[in-house]
Amino acid sequence: MVKPPPAYGRSKDDLCKAFMTFINRGDLDGAIGPGVALVDKFGSANCDAKLVATLANLLLNRNESGDAERAVAMIEELMADFPPEMRDRRHQNMYDYARALMATQQWAKSFETCMAIAPTTPRHAAEAAEIKIEALENLRQFIEEENQYAEPKSPANLELAVTVSRELLKLRDGAIEHLNLGAQLCIKGDVEEGMRHYELAEKKQDEPESKGGLDATDKERLRKNLANGRATLEGKPSPDEVKIIGGAAMRINMTPDGRIIGEPTIMRFPTPGEDQ
Repeated sequence: MVKPPPAYGRSKDDLCKAFMTFINRGDLDGAIGPGVALVDKFGSANCDAKLVATLANLLLNRNESGDAERAVAMIEELMADFPPEMRDRRHQNMYDYARALMATQQWAKSFETCMAIAPTTPRHAAEAAEIKIEALENLRQFIEEENQYAEPKSPANLELAVTVSRELLKLRDGAIEHLNLGAQLCIKGDVEEGMRHYELAEKKQDEPESKGGLDATDKERLRKNLANGRATLEGKPSPDEVKIIGGAAMRINMTPDGRIIGEPTIMRFPTPGEDQ
């Protein structure tokens, strides 16, 4: 349990006042100390719900060891008996819950939470739709990074990355969504379907970025992915597979998405005059 400094006081009112004083000063990190002390001492269910929701958000933004796990517990208790006066911000709390689950690598549960983000009133429809896209995109990136470095790769995580990318495409049919879905399909091994999405991304790449068009970096990524995918389907080495360095070459095994597999291998070529 976190023990509050003497300046915070020990009573519930003292801790609430200390929390709000830091918030009003704009010292958000400072507010975490009395906030955590309050929840630890009195329990989330016995504290102001808005304070608990704010504290969970502050913990996620600070993201020190144990913060995400604490935020998960707080939000779960809050959502179990969601107060009517916070109805208008339920979609925001769902977003924070999805973030907390991502940070604790609960991918499937986070996906379910992302999909459950919805407005409680028509006037919040646009905001809820926007944060749902943001939450799914964050999840896609988390799982993509997990899949990139995990050995052996989890079939469930590879499939989930594709599922998340398909949901993003339903929400916005832009080049970036086709590019990302194509990449996840190729990583999973579905190169032919992945190539179809790359080709759709190529057709849409010059649309405004606000509509899912590609910036210069993603256009180059698409170009390489198309070349690698075509080479894979034709049974040829990837164009990026071999890099010549002087009299030697570095062989790099790559996925159709342009990712390096394993360690590079140096191959020595004879210089002119040497025995073959």
